[in-house]
Amino acid sequence: MQGNDFIRTFTAVQALFFLLSLTGVALCSGFSRTFVLSFLLGYCAMVLDFALLARFSSKAVRLILEGRKVRSQLFFRLAVVGAVLLAPSVFTGVNFFAIILAVVVASAGLFASALKYQQERERWNTEA
Repeated sequence: MQGNDFIRTFTAVQALFFLLSLTGVALCSGFSRTFVLSFLLGYCAMVLDFALLARFSSKAVRLILEGRKVRSQLFFRLAVVGAVLLAPSVFTGVNFFAIILAVVVASAGLFASALKYQQERERWNTEA
């Protein structure tokens, strides 16, 4: 199952990026509670967005094969992720730079996992 291989690669790369970036953020911010918690909030929002996107992608393939119309669910994803980000910012002080940094790191992790998966697939193709 190639999809499961990508999810395994994606999870491993995201975990590595998360641990390294969280350590770097904590050290560079002087263990600022607001900055680290804002970073965690941003990273959790991105992981939630990736999970919603993966759920949609698996559903979309099935719906296309059944000949049914596929809706993008973009506004649903935006509403859920926006609510996750907005709710804490209304009641507490968040550092938006930390949230943006988390989004950049999570997106870089997605890019790195796609590159790693592509290299693994090319290696499998040359071995056969």
